[in-house]
Amino acid sequence: MKTEIIVAVIAAAASVAVAYIPIINSVENRAKEIAVTEAKTSAAVVVDRAKREITQQIQKLDVVTAGSVQENGTVIRHAGYPFTVAPRDSGRYRINFRDPFKEIPIVVAISDGGDKGAVAEITAIDTTGFTVEGRTYSGHGLAKIGFQFVAVQSTSN
Repeated sequence: MKTEIIVAVIAAAASVAVAYIPIINSVENRAKEIAVTEAKTSAAVVVDRAKREITQQIQKLDVVTAGSVQENGTVIRHAGYPFTVAPRDSGRYRINFRDPFKEIPIVVAISDGGDKGAVAEITAIDTTGFTVEGRTYSGHGLAKIGFQFVAVQSTSN
């Protein structure tokens, strides 16, 4: 008789446990859905905040000039304020801004590798333009290069 009661209690407990398993799974799945939704919402808020901050920083740029120049000094593309290119010695280029900057701008230039794999080195910058030299990787001599550049000036520090 004791054995039968114990078996009946175990069977009843097992039936109750089996009945609760779908409920537990449903609660876990709903919790996961809520967590994923909250994570997506939080990520969207962070991305929107970053976009606003980046846009505000870009809007502070007073002057932007950018371009892509071939080895012979021909302008392939440009953006922002106009400029001209005056090739000098073989591998030396002077970029002249049509409208001078108020202060010396920040300028970055990168080479397309040129004829022997060369780097773009900015050797002079002033408010009216800058000079780029194509330098061989050994640094001993000029090399004709195509290059891209960006020149910017901020309205505030």
